Amino acid sequence: MRYFRLGFALLAALALVLPTLGRPAGPPRMQTVGFNNGQWLVGDWNGDGIDTIGEYDFNTYTFFLRNSNTTGAADVPPIQYGGDGAQPIVGDWNGDGKDTIGVFYSDTASWDLRNSNTEGRPDKSFFYGFPAGDPITGDWNGDGKDTVGLFDRDSTTWFLSNTNETKPKADLTFVYGFWHGYPIVGDWDDNGTDTPGMFEWASVASWFLNNQNAPDSETPFHYGSNCSAVVGDWNGDGRTTVGCVDDDSTPLWLLRNFNSPGNPSVPPFTYGF
Repeated sequence: MRYFRLGFALLAALALVLPTLGRPAGPPRMQTVGFNNGQWLVGDWNGDGIDTIGEYDFNTYTFFLRNSNTTGAADVPPIQYGGDGAQPIVGDWNGDGKDTIGVFYSDTASWDLRNSNTEGRPDKSFFYGFPAGDPITGDWNGDGKDTVGLFDRDSTTWFLSNTNETKPKADLTFVYGFWHGYPIVGDWDDNGTDTPGMFEWASVASWFLNNQNAPDSETPFHYGSNCSAVVGDWNGDGRTTVGCVDDDSTPLWLLRNFNSPGNPSVPPFTYGF
């Protein structure tokens, strides 16, 4: 369920955040990569050091999380969380080694985070950013906790926060990527810090991975085709690597343990609606 706040508090918070971060006028936000009525998710739900699969159903505002990268039903009881306009996010908000659920409301630039994969009220609610940004989460400073950020598609600017709280400006801002791609985040070099990347979907999918939270130019590689992007540590080696979900019919997950062209490292499997 979605939790409503007092209107005056909402207006005051937005007045604090929006003038500093700003957002230039432009086309509407593109739909997050995923299936028609939901979004694919990846996280370490049980704290074993390996990222596994999940999905969010926009029709019922429900998370379905599985503890292995195999075909089967959700291992975690379905979690109804969020409401109209919610965009699902996941992260280790408290540094306990487990990824848990959250939602971002684009219309109000508000975030509701929960420290367990169960239904209930948010453990932390705050305002940050601007309406219509693409929500991203990661450990930007290597402190073991995931925090929030936004990617502005019009200006290709990243706005990263090192804390999950209302604040007037980002802790780190830089330009990187391109408007027609999809922002991704991961620890590509196993240094304990998450950094940006871009996924460009086409007949042959292209991946651009950046090892610093700053402007950069790197050589892309190709993996997958006409698929949705997912990234995670599929084998527990500390390094985030790529994956694709072919969701034209029955969702087929194609996960790779290397950031390079090649075949899936995990036997392909189906999962999801």
